[in-house]
Amino acid sequence: HGLQYSNLDLNLIDDARQVPGYLDAIRAVVNSPGKTTVIWVHGAGDKNAKDVTKAGQYTFQPNKIHAFIGYGQGKHPRTNKGRSRFTAKRTTVERFRDALIRNGMNAVITDYKAKNYRGRRPEKMNQWFRERKYPRDQVESIQLEIRKNGFRDLYENIEKTASILIEALSHVNDRLNGASRDRRNGAISKGPKTISNRPFKLVFFTSLF
Repeated sequence: HGLQYSNLDLNLIDDARQVPGYLDAIRAVVNSPGKTTVIWVHGAGDKNAKDVTKAGQYTFQPNKIHAFIGYGQGKHPRTNKGRSRFTAKRTTVERFRDALIRNGMNAVITDYKAKNYRGRRPEKMNQWFRERKYPRDQVESIQLEIRKNGFRDLYENIEKTASILIEALSHVNDRLNGASRDRRNGAISKGPKTISNRPFKLVFFTSLF
């Protein structure tokens, strides 16, 4: 849409509404046949990342954590009230985390007590589908925050990060479209896994660099 919108933060719902057709395009993808999984990819600032690592217990040592995953876990980050507003199923989130780790990015699900990187802020796009009353069987939304050192600092590291994301997203998509278990006889049935015989879609947005 050009430079007239360059001052907007499209991760903010109010700013996204100002760009003609932007939310309509997202809505069109989600409303088309098939389930949609959306990944919002951002860069994690060093100070915020350190604060998040102090907020909880993680599998990796703080300096070994490369990325944080949010899907609406925990209370409101400013008021510390309310409850989790999940935007994805835990199984989907864990599958994505495990795929990132296998490909060289030590990702963790952000502790529910952390102030940032939980995908919980109601004004941010990760919560937009929930605000619009989309069921998680139709669309799941996940926020990924990636640290700079080793992933966003040098050109070769940016290329590496892009490859990791492509491999991890492909794995999630393969699992969503992979073999499904026939509960009636315990057999594995091949072919696309669907909801109401509809295929899955995987979409990601990035403001990473």
